[in-house]
Amino acid sequence: MAVTFVIPATGPSDVSAFIVQHIWQDSMGSKWAEFLIFVAVIAQCFCTIASTTSASRMMFAFSRDRAVPGHQLWKRVSKRDRIPIYTVWAICALAFLTPLPALWFGFVGYYASTAVAVIGLYIAFVLPIILRLRAGEKFERGAWHLGKYYKVVYWIAILWIFFICIVFLLPSFQGGIPFKSNFDWNLLNYTPLPVFAAFALFGGWYVISGRKWFKGPVRQGDEAELERIEAGFEASGPPATSPAGQA
Repeated sequence: MAVTFVIPATGPSDVSAFIVQHIWQDSMGSKWAEFLIFVAVIAQCFCTIASTTSASRMMFAFSRDRAVPGHQLWKRVSKRDRIPIYTVWAICALAFLTPLPALWFGFVGYYASTAVAVIGLYIAFVLPIILRLRAGEKFERGAWHLGKYYKVVYWIAILWIFFICIVFLLPSFQGGIPFKSNFDWNLLNYTPLPVFAAFALFGGWYVISGRKWFKGPVRQGDEAELERIEAGFEASGPPATSPAGQA
């Protein structure tokens, strides 16, 4: 909103992929524009750290429940660092590979990697909303709730998420529409490729194998078992195996 308000009356001097940078330069000068870009870069670094942390935690949690292909490796915890080191590196590798086509596709590559992240985030949001709707009045409400209006709010959220996911899957430029005369591979929005590939990988893995043995979260043990696991990490011998890792 603030960027929109400072657009000069004659319009920005450049309407390319770096239009925000040129709006700042036109309204405040190059020095302030460089400072704001620096602030944005620092913010993105913090966002990267937070995203890597949350994504690796989720992957480790699903791996303990054997809900991820290759879970035998991803659930292993480093005895020295006491973190799921393989999971962290896997998330870092995926985060690096997703925007890699930006080296050739420029802005479209960055846009696609951002779209993949947004779609994944919205899917994570919509799943508990759908489960809440399915539960209906059997759901035990907390101290704060939407009362009788929850169905209206939830359906608005579901429709919005469906709409925004479709928007992010669509081409960003006219030249990025396949089979058109002006089609250019450098303008192709490749967001559908990783999104549908993830659905095919995890959905296919569940249909072929997971549904035959996956029964839900694995019990992590009582207090005594957790203390034994903790002692295994502190001892000089090999690390103890968690109850989830014994299966």
